Amino acid sequence: MLGAFLLALALAARRSGLVEEAGVVTIRDAVRWAGPWGIAAYVLAFAAGQLVYLPGMLFVVVAFGLWGKVAGLCIALLGALVSVNVSFLVARALGGRALAQLRWAWAQRWLERTSQRPVRTVALLRSVLWMSPPLSYALGLSPIGWRAHALGSLLGLIAPLTAAALLFEWLVQ
Repeated sequence: MLGAFLLALALAARRSGLVEEAGVVTIRDAVRWAGPWGIAAYVLAFAAGQLVYLPGMLFVVVAFGLWGKVAGLCIALLGALVSVNVSFLVARALGGRALAQLRWAWAQRWLERTSQRPVRTVALLRSVLWMSPPLSYALGLSPIGWRAHALGSLLGLIAPLTAAALLFEWLVQ
């Protein structure tokens, strides 16, 4: 069900022209047009964009371009956290904890280890795979709880997004 839903969502986005139209300038203009609601519009666009596999770094760059290094980092982190948690919750709502029911011994051992230290597991995965939608979906289908996912995502995304902010500042200068 999750695969069919995501495929339908991605196809609808492509047919509507959303994927081709999505770019730094388009997102920036939409956020500026929203005025005081710009941050909320940005966060919603980030979450919706990740559901249709738009690159998360696109939204991070937009945040830095609109709000600068420090505020942009905070807003990008907020957007990333909302985005990965929306994807996690969509997967959980559609697929439950389907991965917990795998019967392969190696999969059961891996899931048991991740359940022992879920925050650390999520933080490590996020620090490497950042805002990867497939990771969010897989974690949503795992036995990891939402709170552990949210906290692990926060801890795992701070360093890569800070590095992205510094890299963006260096490239702009």
